[in-house]
Amino acid sequence: MRMLLKAQSTTTRLNSMLELLRRIQQHRATVGKRTYTGITKTRQKQLDLFAVLDLPRP
Repeated sequence: MRMLLKAQSTTTRLNSMLELLRRIQQHRATVGKRTYTGITKTRQKQLDLFAVLDLPRP
C-alpha cells in the first residue's frame, strides 16, 4: 500500500490510512426471524482512499 500511495503522490500516511479503513465495520442485527446486515457509513476521506488505491467501494 505504501508504494501505491507514493505512486499517487498522496500525503496520506500508512498508519492514518489503516486507521480510516479499520473504522469500516460490518454489522448484523436479528429481529425476530429477520436478519439485517450492513456496513458503517463511509466518510469522504475513506472514499477518497479507495479511489487512490483503485479499490471498489464497499
